This record gives sequence, structure tokens and C-alpha cells, in this order.
Amino acid sequence: MRFYSPKSDQQNTFGTYVLILALVIFAFMVGQTISEKLANHFGGFSLYHLHDGVNRNLILLFSVLPFSFALATLLLSVKFLLKRPILSVFTARESFSWRRLFFSTFLWLAVLLLFLTVASFSGSPIEFALDWKNFLPLLLIALILLPLQTLAEDLFFRAVLYQGMSKLRIHPIISVLVIAVLFGLAHSANPEVDILGFGVIIYYIATGLFLGLITHFDEGIELGMGYHFANNFFGLTILTTNWQSFQTDALFIDKSPPEFGFSSILVIAVLQPALFYLFSRIYKWRKEM
Repeated sequence: MRFYSPKSDQQNTFGTYVLILALVIFAFMVGQTISEKLANHFGGFSLYHLHDGVNRNLILLFSVLPFSFALATLLLSVKFLLKRPILSVFTARESFSWRRLFFSTFLWLAVLLLFLTVASFSGSPIEFALDWKNFLPLLLIALILLPLQTLAEDLFFRAVLYQGMSKLRIHPIISVLVIAVLFGLAHSANPEVDILGFGVIIYYIATGLFLGLITHFDEGIELGMGYHFANNFFGLTILTTNWQSFQTDALFIDKSPPEFGFSSILVIAVLQPALFYLFSRIYKWRKEM
């Protein structure tokens, strides 16, 4: 049985982890309050009541900002409450594997770009919409702040929460399943859920399960971080839609009607299992669960 939980964590209890998770959630809420005030002051709009004419890059900037508060709180808690090296929540290896991170990132980006190319040539209503004035700031925000957002989620769900559940002495795979459900429910407030229906929650849970499993078997979050960042980066900067509540000035706009369709099912039923198998072969994971 493999469990991504450091030996240096023997002195901590599940209660310590619960405290950390509460602090992180509180920090995120504080960050949301501050971001809302900044949006009102500098942009003249509310993040809770968006309207036409608001600069989309400002919306993205202030929407992502709260995750930096959560991330800082989480890392400080590991250092001063768990009294553990920061590296121990990233990986069980002696050093962070940048090679894993970049491999996962560029592999999934390549797959998504291939899908975009096929969809474009197959007649899907995808339009090129490059606007350099808005795209360059978007790209800058995505490269600087988006990693903070994805890292905050990855560390929260697939590092601290996952390692904390080891204190309950339950099977690691049960922990992965529980956290996948929590990951899906945490995204239930996304505006897309109201449009696409409950099926998109299944997509989030399945993706959380995929990310949790590769974290479990690889004993580190590097592969999951790469996939997560590539997925969000693609959705923000490469391809957006004309129906979702939160839009960006991406390179392409998909004008297809909103639906939870074949492409989403293909990702969770075929591509994610294929990636899991590929990673397991490359990194020679043991089969024990």
C-alpha cells in the first residue's frame, strides 16, 4: 500500500489538519472580501453582480486573487503548525520534480490543442478572436496568478486534506474517493453548473478522482499540478465560449450551444484513464493500492 504521507508527521493529529483547513477557508473568504473591495474601487464593479462592459481581465485578476491568500495561509500553517518542511506537502521525493510538472503540463496542452484543431476542421462553430490589447494582459495574468490558483487547490485537496485523512486510519483509496467528491462539490457553485446541469459535477468528481489517484501512486502532486494548470490555462487563454458566465479574451471562441457532451465524456472515460496508464508505465508505479 502506498500512501503519500511523510514520516515526519507522526506528532500531528487529525485535529491539527482540521484547524489548518478551517484557517485556509477563512483566509480565502477574507481574500474574497478584499478582492470585492478592490474590484469596486479600481474597476467600479462587483464580482457578485457582473454586467456587460466590465474589463474581463480585471474580473479574472480579482477572481483569482483570493487563492493567493489561501495558498499563503496553507504554506505558513505547514511550516508553523505542522512544523514540517514545505516540500513535504508537494512530494515524498527528496526534491520537487519539475520534469514531471512540465511533462504533464505540455502533454495535456498538446492533447487539448489537438482536440481544438480537429473540432475546427470538422465544422464546429469556433472563431479566431485574437485581440492583442486584451490578450497580452490575459496571458500575463494566466502565467503569473493562475498557477497560484491551481496550486492552492492542489495543495488543499490532494496534499494537506489527503495527508490529514491518513490520521483516520482509513484506506488511502477511500480517502481519494472522499476528496474527489469534495473537490466536485467545491465546484458546484460555478456558474456552468446552472447551465450544463448535474453532469458537470460528475465531470469535476471524476477529474478529482483522476488527480487524486495519480497523486496517490506517484507520491507527489507534480503530475496533477501540470494537468490542472494546463486544463485551466487552455480554458482561459486558448478557447472560451460565448455562453458561460465568466468569459475571457481568449484566442478562440466556441459558439456551440451549451451542453455536457461527447468531449467531456471522452475526457473522463478514455483520456484520463489513458494518461493514468501512461504515467504508471513511465514512472513504474507499483500496482498495490
